[in-house]
Amino acid sequence: MKRTLKGWLVVIEWLILIVMSLMIAMMVIPYSDMYDFGKIVRDAKEDHIYFEGIEEKQEYFGRSLEVEGIIYDKSELSVLVKACHFGQHGKLPMHAYLRTVEGEEIGMSGSGSTSTIFCAKGYFTYEDVPIGLKQVEFTNEAYGQSFSFILDLNKEGDE
Repeated sequence: MKRTLKGWLVVIEWLILIVMSLMIAMMVIPYSDMYDFGKIVRDAKEDHIYFEGIEEKQEYFGRSLEVEGIIYDKSELSVLVKACHFGQHGKLPMHAYLRTVEGEEIGMSGSGSTSTIFCAKGYFTYEDVPIGLKQVEFTNEAYGQSFSFILDLNKEGDE
């Protein structure tokens, strides 16, 4: 009887260990990676509509936020962002706006993201943007917290 009970306890112990390992792996590996950002960036670079992000990082609600790149095809603009903070809560802002040099504010038309327990990568898309933009401000303010990135949309030799 003791031998049978001990055998079952070992099996249960292994099952718990396996289940916990899988749960930890799902938190660290982006299993919900719905967006292939690598392919999107490669395609945009081939089409010469990709602009490198800026190296600046800003704090927004305790998260380190940075712009990794911009895709601008003269009618639609997408800002690729990354935010890092340990924990399961959302890391990227819910909303962000573009502001042109002339002061026109453009609201986002879509967004998406993928995340792990450490970082999240996502994009904000803006449709019907003015043609010929050279610089925009990517910004948001909520509950006394804000971020503001000035994004340069000039390719070398375009000036």
